[in-house]
Amino acid sequence: MKYPIEAYAEAFCEAALERKGKEEELIKKFLVAVNKNGDWGEIKKIFKLIARKMAVRRGGRFVSVEFGRAPTKKVTLMLEESFSKKDHVEFKVRPELIAGARILINGEQELDSTLIKKINKLFI
Repeated sequence: MKYPIEAYAEAFCEAALERKGKEEELIKKFLVAVNKNGDWGEIKKIFKLIARKMAVRRGGRFVSVEFGRAPTKKVTLMLEESFSKKDHVEFKVRPELIAGARILINGEQELDSTLIKKINKLFI
C-alpha cells in the first residue's frame, strides 16, 4: 500500500469540502488516483473510513446495524428513522449472529441483542 487508508480518507474529505457541487468529478479523480497508486484492494476500507469521517464532520454518527438474517423493509425504515439525517447508517447481514441485531455507534457504543451473544453468555 503506497499511502495509508487514513491519508486517502482525509484527503478526500478535505477535497470534498473545497469542491462543493463538483462531487462526481472529485470521485472519478479520486478513484483514478487510488488505482494508479496500486491501492485498489483497499477501496472498501477507504470508503468506509470516508463515510465515518464525513458523518462526523456533518455533526452525525457512523452507525452500523448488523442482523442475523435479512430484516424486513419495515424494520429497516424504522431504524433509519430512529437516527438523525446527519448520521451515516449502514446495514449488514451476518448469518453467524443467528438471530437478533447488533448496533454499533462510532465503533464505541454497542447494543447487542443477538442470539449468539445470549448463547455465549449461557455457556461461557
